[in-house]
Amino acid sequence: MNSGTLVGRLVRDPECITTKNGNMAVYPTVAYDNRKRNGESSTTFRECAAFGKTAEMIERYFKKGSPVLFIGRIEDEEYDYEKNGERKQGKKAKFYIDSFSFLPSASAKDSGNGDGDPPI
Repeated sequence: MNSGTLVGRLVRDPECITTKNGNMAVYPTVAYDNRKRNGESSTTFRECAAFGKTAEMIERYFKKGSPVLFIGRIEDEEYDYEKNGERKQGKKAKFYIDSFSFLPSASAKDSGNGDGDPPI
């Protein structure tokens, strides 16, 4: 079973687009810290995808810097393109969002932060 949870912060404001078949889609990028056994840490940037109502809700309620908890699955996506006369091929892992939860932010108050975010 391929299932996972991704917790981090959005790198930019999510924007919905309409796909070729007329569905709504959003492709947010989430930044999260990786802590190694030796105490060092690094930041990872994970490309994500959501569709339909989930995409619309992500665009409506989240913005750049928002803490997010996405539940979904990781799938390898193949790429093949040419840039500056050089052919690039490979695979990258993308996180496909099935659902999400709201996380409190540092600026959130007990009844929401007053700028359109729902109460937490």
